Amino acid sequence: MTDYQFWDLILKAVASILAVGGATAGIAKYFRSVEGTFRAPLWEKQLNLYFEVCEVAATLAAEDNLVERTLAERRFWRLYYGPLALVESPEVEQAMVEFALAIEKNPHDLKILRSLALGLAYQCRESIAKSWRTTLPELSAKAIHPTSRARSVPNSVR
Repeated sequence: MTDYQFWDLILKAVASILAVGGATAGIAKYFRSVEGTFRAPLWEKQLNLYFEVCEVAATLAAEDNLVERTLAERRFWRLYYGPLALVESPEVEQAMVEFALAIEKNPHDLKILRSLALGLAYQCRESIAKSWRTTLPELSAKAIHPTSRARSVPNSVR
């Protein structure tokens, strides 16, 4: 085998490897795109339900008005037994169970409900970050003092 034939063979092998690698990368990108297109409606529904359940939990944790609390509790149970169960992560499910138990056992202990509402919100944040393959900034002030009225509850509901 001459030097020319040797280098010709090497160049053809490298070109083949690069072509196969490029094709593989293109196919992988295509499948990620298709997956994202398929999952986007599910992720959006999950996002909307997470926002809604966090709003409901916050109402139960901070609202003094009995009518508002009753409406929020009804909505919580509808979300708990219905649509949220379709899209929630295992961590959000656990936070929902803990919040549900607190509603059943201590519905008027706002200190516990505030702490659990924040815990639920943090689990929803983590689930959103995983679903959307992103990172969200750390929130430390409420995590350090989850039941502090000065940090976690606005003046309007004190």
